[in-house]
Amino acid sequence: MSETKGTNILSLSQTDINPFFATDVLNAILRSYVSYDRNQKTVSATQTIKFIDTLQQSMSKAVRTSGSKLEEFKVANKVIDISATGQDVMKKLTDLETEKSTLNLQGIFINQLEKEVVNNKNLNAINYNLQGITDPMLGSLLGQYNALLLKREEALATYKASSDIVQQIDKQILDIKSAFVSNANSQRQKNIKTIDFLDQQIASIKGTFNTIPRAERELISLASNDAINQKVYGYLSEKKLEAQISKAAITPGATIVDFALYNTRAISPIHQKTYTSALIIGLVVGIGLVFLVRMLNPFIYDKETIESLTNIPIIGVIRKYQDAIDEDNRQILSIKNPKSLFAESVRSVRTNLSFLASEKASKIVCITSEISGEGKSFTTVNLASTLSLIDKKVIVIAADLRRSKLQHTFKVSNLKGLSSYLSNQAELSEITFSTEVENLTFIPAGPVPPNPSELLYSDKMKNLLEELTKSYDFVIVDSAPVGLVSDAIPLIRMADVNLFVLRSGVSRYQAASVPERLSKEFSLSNIAIILNAFDNDILHSRYYTTNYSGSYYANYYYYSDYSNKGYGSGYYSDEPNKKWWEFWKKK
Repeated sequence: MSETKGTNILSLSQTDINPFFATDVLNAILRSYVSYDRNQKTVSATQTIKFIDTLQQSMSKAVRTSGSKLEEFKVANKVIDISATGQDVMKKLTDLETEKSTLNLQGIFINQLEKEVVNNKNLNAINYNLQGITDPMLGSLLGQYNALLLKREEALATYKASSDIVQQIDKQILDIKSAFVSNANSQRQKNIKTIDFLDQQIASIKGTFNTIPRAERELISLASNDAINQKVYGYLSEKKLEAQISKAAITPGATIVDFALYNTRAISPIHQKTYTSALIIGLVVGIGLVFLVRMLNPFIYDKETIESLTNIPIIGVIRKYQDAIDEDNRQILSIKNPKSLFAESVRSVRTNLSFLASEKASKIVCITSEISGEGKSFTTVNLASTLSLIDKKVIVIAADLRRSKLQHTFKVSNLKGLSSYLSNQAELSEITFSTEVENLTFIPAGPVPPNPSELLYSDKMKNLLEELTKSYDFVIVDSAPVGLVSDAIPLIRMADVNLFVLRSGVSRYQAASVPERLSKEFSLSNIAIILNAFDNDILHSRYYTTNYSGSYYANYYYYSDYSNKGYGSGYYSDEPNKKWWEFWKKK
């Protein structure tokens, strides 16, 4: 249902699975509404007709009774006609009694009308034809009353019932009611005085009955009563006919412009609209989720983020290796796929490394990270193998004495290693192993000692590094994560170059501040950052692109989510625990 603004037009509609049923329901509602509106407007006229019907029923009995008595008296007394004197007396008496009865009827009508006006709670117009019945003043007040009701109905189409305009009309209606009640009381008092006067006239006429014979007196009385009842009954019939005509002339305030017509075409659901809505909702929700993920993202994904968090330079960005990677890094990927984008990014780091501590003929490079799982050892292996390809003698030291896996990569035994050497349980020659890669030598971590930090702080570790620099161009130390243990601190202070590895999608924002804190705390100027496992990812990509820093080619890159392990989890365990949903994976 809807209402046209600024008009009094009401539109009805019904949605149903059965169009024929909906059409019948709407048309029935329309007809009922129009009928109800008309019935409401004819309430007063209907009540008038019912009231007159009640009076006519009692008056009909009185007419029959008076007529029967008159005929019975004529038959019993054998009287056919009344004398001229008696007819004159009967006429005067009949006129006075008729006038008295009319005034009594007026009183009844006034009482009924007053009751209707006072008790008109629904504010319906009162359609009484008062001409010839009451004082003209009552008719005028009734006309004003109906006019105010119509004015109020028109005002409600624009204003609320609590508005000042409607409230003023309500006040005028109350004033009219009060004036009507006052005039009704005055009219009743006037009628009472008139009836008293008529009673005196009737008594005076009846006093002349003594000069008329007894039988004729009774005949005059019966004939007079019968004539009075006939006139009153005729008068009521006339007023009933006027009320019926008035009721028939009343038209409803509502008109049906168009009847409801059924529609055989489906209006809901509309498949095209449903698909369009689903598409729009999907796009909005999808875009919203993307923005939500970006806003709630706690991880580093690109070089620009690192640059915004720290002043430490970035030596290079190692791209993500797209194929599956062995958990123990048994394949040196930079050598296995030398023409891949990954291998090129490692070579870019190698090139930039030559600019750090360039005055050193032999460099000690310490590679560390904040936590495990950021690709520290992975970067060590591939960077060392790339350096060996340019005829540099490289030795890799597995200095993560707590949890090193480099022995699996180079396929050597871990029964003896750095921990054995530092604890005077083995000689240097016993822990130094050649690898399958030319110019690349490896020292394993060895058995896990009870005091790894103390061994790395020892002078023997310092002497070992000094001795190795005499034989190798690069001494690359794979240390423990600085965010979990302090084992890497002495190695960082001994190194010529410190490389801090951040992994895209794994390292959090606070990890980027660790290199700067180390630099300030130990007065280091030789620390740089490597961003590992960088990939193209639309979800976390920026709105702009940038070039590799220090690379030999201008390749645009984006950042991506490369996270597949818990943040820093599993460092102290021998083997990383698989997630429950990875039961199908082999170790």
